[in-house]
Amino acid sequence: MRLASPGAGSDVGQLRRVAYLSLQTPCEGRATYTHVHEIVRGLRDLGYVVKLYAPSCAERGRRRRLPARLLAFVTLQIRLLRHLQCHDALYVRAHPAALPAALIARLAKRMVVHEVNGPYADAYINNPRLRALARLLAAVQRWQYRHANGLICVTEGLADWLRGEAPAVPSSVIPNGANVELFSPDRERWPGLDGNYVVFFGGLNAWHGVDWMLNAATSPLWPDGIALVVVGEGPGGAAVQAAAAAYPARVRRLGQLPYEEVGRVVAHARASLIPIVDCEDRSAAGLAPIKLFETLACGVPAIVSDLPGLSALVRKHGLGRVVPEGDVEALAAAVHDACAGDGLSTALRARARALAVREFSWSTRAEQIVAFLTNLETSQG
Repeated sequence: MRLASPGAGSDVGQLRRVAYLSLQTPCEGRATYTHVHEIVRGLRDLGYVVKLYAPSCAERGRRRRLPARLLAFVTLQIRLLRHLQCHDALYVRAHPAALPAALIARLAKRMVVHEVNGPYADAYINNPRLRALARLLAAVQRWQYRHANGLICVTEGLADWLRGEAPAVPSSVIPNGANVELFSPDRERWPGLDGNYVVFFGGLNAWHGVDWMLNAATSPLWPDGIALVVVGEGPGGAAVQAAAAAYPARVRRLGQLPYEEVGRVVAHARASLIPIVDCEDRSAAGLAPIKLFETLACGVPAIVSDLPGLSALVRKHGLGRVVPEGDVEALAAAVHDACAGDGLSTALRARARALAVREFSWSTRAEQIVAFLTNLETSQG
C-alpha cells in the first residue's frame, strides 16, 4: 500500500506517526483484513505515517497452538516497543493480549486509542477453550479501556456498553465501511456467473448462518432458476461443498477470492444474504458487518437477520429485506421476492449506492478517525 507523506497544509495537527497494532491476523478473506488495511490506507491518504504491526499470514492453513500464538504476540509487541520513539500514538485493534504494548505506551506518554469491534465474549467465541479464562480476559481488556486516551467503536450499542466499562474515557462511534471503488455496480461480472443468483460472501462460520442459508437454498420454497453463490472459506466449507454437489443448480461454491475481486461477484447479484446468527448474545451491542456496507456500495439489496443494528439500517433506508433469525421459510421467501420479475426496484439500488458513497466509504471513516484523534490531541494536550 502507498505510504503518503504528510504534506504541507495537511490538517492532522502534530499527531502524524501512528503504530497500528492488530494481534488478530489480517488474512485476506476475513473482515479483519479489510478493516485493518482500509483504515491504514485511509489514514495514510490523509497524511498520517502509519506502521502496521500484525502477525503474518504465511502459515494461514496451519492453526498454531496457544503457546505459539502467545509467543508471536509477545515478539510482535517487542518489535513495536523497540520503535516506540518513532510513533506519536498507538492505535490498537482491541485484544486482551495487547496489554504490554498499551501499558508501556501509556507510561511513555504516547496517545493510546483502542478500536472496539465487539464485547469481551469475542475473545472466546472463536476459541472456546479460553472460556475458562473469561473473567481474567475481561478484566485485562477492561483495564486497557479505562487507561486509554480514547475508544473507537463500530456501533451505538457498543458505545453504550463502553460508557459503563470506561466512563471517563472519550469514545466515538465510527462504523465499518466499504471500498466504493472495489465494490461498485460498474464492476465487470465474474466469469461463469451468467445467470440469476444471490450471493453470500465472508467467513463460513456458524454465526454467519451457514446451515440456515443452505437449508433455505435446498428447500422447496427456494425460487427456481436462482443459484446461491458462496464466496469464502471456513468451518462451514464442507457443508457448502456437500450442498453444491447434491444441488448443483441451487448452490455454487467459488471458495476464497482475492479481496479486489469479490465485488465482481457481488455487483451482479440479485440480492446479498447476511443471515447472521446470534452467538453469546453478541448482537446485544449491535451489528454492523463490513459485508453490509460492501453490498450497498454495489447497489445490491441486502437480506439480513432481524438483529440490532443490522436490521435497523436496512429498515431505515429501505435497502432490502429483514427476516427472523433462523427462519428457513422466511429467508427463502425473501430471496423469492428479491428475484421475482425485475426484482427490487432500480430506485432502491441507486439509493443504496448513493448512500454508501456519501456516508459509508472507508475514506469517510478515515476522516472521522482523524477528527477524533485531532480532538483528543487538542483536549488532552
